Amino acid sequence: MQTLKFLISPVVLLLLITGCDNAVTPESAPEPAAEPMVTTTPLPVYNFPSETLLGLWIETAQACYAEAELSYLEFDAKTQEFLDAPSQTRLRQLQSAWATAHQHYAACRIFQQPTTGDSEGLALFRNQLDSWPIMGGFLDAVPEYPDTGLINDGVIALSVATLIEQHQLTDSTEVTLGFHALEFLLWGADAKRSYTDFMPYASEMSPMGFDTNRENRRRLVLTDLVALLLQQTEQLQARWLPSGTLAEMQALTPQKQTRFMLQSLSGFLTQLRGSYFNENHQGDLFLIEESPFSHTTRDDLLASLVNFNLMQAALVSLLETQEVGNPSDITALQQAAHWLLTTVDTLPPLQEDTAADWYAVAADVNTQALAAIRAIAALNKAIGLP
Repeated sequence: MQTLKFLISPVVLLLLITGCDNAVTPESAPEPAAEPMVTTTPLPVYNFPSETLLGLWIETAQACYAEAELSYLEFDAKTQEFLDAPSQTRLRQLQSAWATAHQHYAACRIFQQPTTGDSEGLALFRNQLDSWPIMGGFLDAVPEYPDTGLINDGVIALSVATLIEQHQLTDSTEVTLGFHALEFLLWGADAKRSYTDFMPYASEMSPMGFDTNRENRRRLVLTDLVALLLQQTEQLQARWLPSGTLAEMQALTPQKQTRFMLQSLSGFLTQLRGSYFNENHQGDLFLIEESPFSHTTRDDLLASLVNFNLMQAALVSLLETQEVGNPSDITALQQAAHWLLTTVDTLPPLQEDTAADWYAVAADVNTQALAAIRAIAALNKAIGLP
């Protein structure tokens, strides 16, 4: 499997570390001439080149998406190679390309938080690109029900429009779009997918004029899903062009830029708590496996946490240099971020026989994530708004 590369300019990192040393302490307010009066804590005065931190954030986001785009194109190329001449070797290569592409997508999650008014659009992108958990039998056959799923439904014509229409039609687990629909398609319910399931056959036309052969329909769904994935990831990446999120961020004041980045960290942690280590009404924790067919959940989560840690370290450096916020909140954020990264790094791949290892740390993961969220909220409050 390919190793993720995170491209960050050494110059930007150097500026981050050294460029804030010349901060100017705000002038003290004059002593009141009359009776003592109640005063409020002044807002922190930002006297640093705000483009330093913003530049690091933008450069890291753009590099992350550029690396991801290469992996998506490789996945597309492997899809075409496999469909041109299906074989078990090419299926394994395609599965590996999927895993790499999804890992790159996961690495960019920290940069998928809304800035001003695009939260609904972002939620739609995430919903269509990366919904999980999924009920695989809604899309294709499962061992207990070999004739189930849209692919085996001979009364429904398959197309991109059909897949979009059927996505989460009556339940959030009825997933027909995105990475995890593709994952199920490539691995199958029991991870025993054979290349023969994608062999081309003579069409078996229905009275309504569409092909009902399940192998042909599976090939069509694979083709359509990959094409749609490329289109949607390109639109997501376009948010970081000058006319998208980039322009919105640059228009913000330094305080609001910092608040946005802190809120991005908090939003990521909230998703982590609700997506991987959930809690039911009785307070019991349960795991939700992101990629249960490929067993790549650990790699996906770890890729997300790498960039999360990078950006929180940059923000902490800024806040410490500016003496903004309670040092205990900064320490709490640092410790929680480090703990999450190192803990996930030591976990084995999440499978049935390793689930106990994950459950052993589940409560602590939620506790650490919540501690970081609370620390971020306190730091946001300390920053204030101009």
